[in-house]
Amino acid sequence: MCSTFSIAANPCIGVSNDKIMCQKTTVAATRAGVTIAPRQRSSHIFPGLSRQGIPQSTALHVSEIVERQSQDNSLAMEDACRSKPQFHPMFLEEAYERCRNICAEYAKTFYLGTLLMTEERQKAIWAIYVWCRRTDELVDGPNATYMGSVVLDRWEERLQDIFYGRPYDMLDAALTDTVFKFPLDIKPFRDMIEGMRMDTRKFRYEDFQELYLYCYYVAGTVGLMSVPVMGIAPDSSSSAQSIYNGALNLGVGNQLTNILRDVGEDASRGRVYLPQDELAQFGLCDKDVFARKVTDNWREFMKEQIKRARTFFNMAEEGASQLDKDSRWPVWSSLLIYREILDAIEENDYDNLTKRAYVGRMKKFLMLPQAYNRAQSKAESLKQSHGPMASPTTFPTCDRIASITALINLTENSREWGTTDKLTSTHEQSVVEMHEKWMAQHGRSYKDELEKEMRFKIFKENLEYIEKANKEGNRTYKLGTNRFSDLTNDEFRALYTGYKMPSPSHRSTTSSTFKYQNLSMTDVPTSLDWRDKKAVTPIKDQQECGCCWAFSAVAAVEGITKISGANLIQLSEQQLVDCSTNGNNGCGGGTMEKAFEYIIQNQGIATEDEYPYQAVQGTCSAAQKAAAAKISNYEEVPSGDEQALLKAVSMQPVSIGIAAYTTEFKSYKEGIFNGVCGTQLDHAVTIVGFGTTEDGANYWLIKNSWGDTWGDAGYMKILRDEGALLMTEERRKAIWAICVLDRWEERLQDIFYGRPYDMLDAALTDAVFKFPLDIKMRMDTRKFRYENLQELYLYCYYVAGTVGLMSVPVMGIAPDSSSSAQSIYNGALNLGVGNQLTNFLRDVGEDASRGRVYLPQDKLAQFVLCDKDVFARKVTDNWREFMKEQIKRARTFFNMAEEGASQLDKDSRWPVWSSLLIYREILDAIEENDYDNLTKRAYVGRMKKYLMLPQAYNRTQSKGMAKSGPDPHLDKHKL
Repeated sequence: MCSTFSIAANPCIGVSNDKIMCQKTTVAATRAGVTIAPRQRSSHIFPGLSRQGIPQSTALHVSEIVERQSQDNSLAMEDACRSKPQFHPMFLEEAYERCRNICAEYAKTFYLGTLLMTEERQKAIWAIYVWCRRTDELVDGPNATYMGSVVLDRWEERLQDIFYGRPYDMLDAALTDTVFKFPLDIKPFRDMIEGMRMDTRKFRYEDFQELYLYCYYVAGTVGLMSVPVMGIAPDSSSSAQSIYNGALNLGVGNQLTNILRDVGEDASRGRVYLPQDELAQFGLCDKDVFARKVTDNWREFMKEQIKRARTFFNMAEEGASQLDKDSRWPVWSSLLIYREILDAIEENDYDNLTKRAYVGRMKKFLMLPQAYNRAQSKAESLKQSHGPMASPTTFPTCDRIASITALINLTENSREWGTTDKLTSTHEQSVVEMHEKWMAQHGRSYKDELEKEMRFKIFKENLEYIEKANKEGNRTYKLGTNRFSDLTNDEFRALYTGYKMPSPSHRSTTSSTFKYQNLSMTDVPTSLDWRDKKAVTPIKDQQECGCCWAFSAVAAVEGITKISGANLIQLSEQQLVDCSTNGNNGCGGGTMEKAFEYIIQNQGIATEDEYPYQAVQGTCSAAQKAAAAKISNYEEVPSGDEQALLKAVSMQPVSIGIAAYTTEFKSYKEGIFNGVCGTQLDHAVTIVGFGTTEDGANYWLIKNSWGDTWGDAGYMKILRDEGALLMTEERRKAIWAICVLDRWEERLQDIFYGRPYDMLDAALTDAVFKFPLDIKMRMDTRKFRYENLQELYLYCYYVAGTVGLMSVPVMGIAPDSSSSAQSIYNGALNLGVGNQLTNFLRDVGEDASRGRVYLPQDKLAQFVLCDKDVFARKVTDNWREFMKEQIKRARTFFNMAEEGASQLDKDSRWPVWSSLLIYREILDAIEENDYDNLTKRAYVGRMKKYLMLPQAYNRTQSKGMAKSGPDPHLDKHKL
């Protein structure tokens, strides 16, 4: 049987108010070769940020820090100006998820420890980490040397705003929320900024006193930040002072370990974070570090440095053991893993000049039970296990840094803090019983009581997450326990995923056109389930083998084999695991591309009965197996084109790569999933259909390979959407970047000067340098009443007409346009104003609930109406007549926008026309509601929007559409 396959890099992104869905890379089986679109690449989480000015004084002593800390009043408790901000739950959920992703990407060892914490503490630590990382990026980012000299000062002002409840962006909001949940003090945060100032001017440290002070600023402060989140055990016999000392020692020990691990990397940047006087004692200097030659002197020097770092870890143990019970395990995990890094340096024969010591993922996992055991012990037994602690005679005593009166006063009551996310509907004993039943249901057993207790803790935390998520009323899906419920997300990801992003060279290039490009969307059904057409085999289970790529590829081949006229047969994933080794790694991960290439080169693949699945990689024995199905080629669906993907799925099952490592995805049970997936593609599944619910929600039907006890009998529905995907990739990125523009004029200036603060700013900076955007387009939202249309029109210009003006340089003007640029910009402005007027008319009731009336007061008076009538929310005949006039005016703006829309660059007309027609439909919906926009909110259903796309496409093919004349009411109000 001769068939072909396609792979699509399609970011299936549902764009709504504040939610961006998961990226997907798709592989489709087709019957002919097509072009392969370039695969999308993600940018760095943070672009380079600016370097800060240097204070005059560089000789701060430990005693001065102690004195300053003891005199500093606690912002967290005493400042009357602070007020708790109100964030939408979905906004906070995404904010914390972004923090989690950044932590997982850039601090893998640290992140592993956070997975052992309760959910609330996890989020808080992620938020703190992200702030610390962003602070570090100010002086160590790739573009730091090109930034202005005042950014650290402004960053410190911004920190104060965060503590006052005035965050600048989503990442700040996560920390603001944390500040109001836990008694954090601003002092350690300020000290870290001071450490960054030190880092801009000092690249050498004369002695350990100087290096220790640096370690306090950049890492000891993190320990001090974390104690209020971790909490102190209610039955602790130690003082808060000693527990803060322990946290500080752990931070300093971690930083010293980082320095010893990264000596070679730092040297490549011209930096040496080693005490100069001690180098000299061993006959060494910077020149030896830069030469990167491991000598006997170097080994002896490193032995002393490692010994010192271990001493800090020893001194950290008592504090770690006096933390709240639920916090000890992650802290002990971090402590033991960092000790292992020191061991790894020794195992490398002290070569940290050309090698980077690391602790493998499996070794980290194996250390978790040991850390759990240590977490159950009290400090007395720990002291006995280590014997007398080394006397810290070669560095300042911790008391000189950590007599932090303000912090201790602030958190003396943290002994009673406890966790904030305990189960509310399930008592502890009930959870124990549920765990026992769950173990019996899934045949789970543990080697000893210690492992059982550890797994119970993970099960309980996953259960808490599931219960909390299911109680929220704004979800279209449900979560539930399954056989993965006693695994952390990292364990789950390591055992049950396995998709690896292919390189650009691993793509089929046999055709220059998409196979289904000429398939009309009118020929694509509104729903399709390949199971109904007997083209999908039963759900399979990859077990603890990271070969999802093989199951995804096989499902696509099974489907196209049936569709092409043969019988539906189950094919062999094991053959791919054993034999597709040119670029794939069996249970260690792989790609569907390489799987397809193997099937083509092998001239087929055997049945499951002939070559049964073993869940381990074995020796290839394909030569003895008869081929049951063959393919001739595979190819990619065009990147970023959801309609192309829809066409492909309408003809055959499609393989996709997705991000599946989150608790929500792992615990999916039923419904249309629109939750948090993650940002890194790590799992492969198969699209076997699509459809639309009664509520108008579009979805993809996904076949997974985790058995029929996961999800909806092994299947999943994922939300699909259209909209911004109609644009070209570069234009879509630019438009999304424009949407994050805010009112921070000083920050805006920096963006246009090429000095972004964070990743969102960086997207706009990139757009500014790609397209001729003008900085004059700003927003003004100071008024809540508008006396006449002229005032309201000016407001609409500021908040929406400007968006039209911003977008024209991105959209482009058609080379053969017969209209002037002036008229095209006018059209864009009119479209923006029309959209905003429509928003006002749709949201009258919602705005009234906030005490706002975005309607011209003089026009209300003409119809014997006023604000009181709006707040009363009663639809009268006068109201209907008034609304008819307002709707007529909004339509006039859309009419005037048509010519400009038709003169844009050809690739940009379709999305603009789609927006124009959909907004007109909102006005129709208000009329259909009998002009009741006081108690009802008009909307256009998803299916109706979808059906309007062909109409919009048809309008894009004509130039200079006929339009209505201008509204006479508007003549005197032109800008």
